[in-house]
Amino acid sequence: MLLIGLGELIILAMVVIGSLLLARAVMLSKAAKQPKPGAAFTAGAGEPDFDSIRQRVERRFHRRYEMAAHIVMYLVIIAGLWILRLPQTALILIAGAWGLAVLLHGLQFLFAEMSDHAIEREIERERSRFYEADKPKRSHLRLSDEGELLDVIEDEWEAGEKHKRG
Repeated sequence: MLLIGLGELIILAMVVIGSLLLARAVMLSKAAKQPKPGAAFTAGAGEPDFDSIRQRVERRFHRRYEMAAHIVMYLVIIAGLWILRLPQTALILIAGAWGLAVLLHGLQFLFAEMSDHAIEREIERERSRFYEADKPKRSHLRLSDEGELLDVIEDEWEAGEKHKRG
């Protein structure tokens, strides 16, 4: 006959609760739809697509929530096992294996964040290149001898600046 002591029952309950919380965090993360990179702006209008922006923000939030939940569950359950005086070898094995899983989850989180930032930088770079190509050259203004503002063509401005520098 298998007898389970109070300590083992508490350990089992902690592991089950921790697993359920982690599964809930994963389900919340999967529920957030992943938009296509750069889908924050509609193709033709250049106006923001707020649904896709919201999805991206929610995806980041859920990713951070998952990581924080994983770390908290790890710390709470390992501390609980230590308080319940689990044999040292078993505690080391559980803490080490789960710690490795937390470390791998942290690396995945870090690379996903770095990827998001790199994609956003590239989108901004392409967007600025696209809009600057359509932008006319900026004209410079000068004050005439009579006090009127005059438009100066870019080439004349550069020639005047070169002449001033000597």
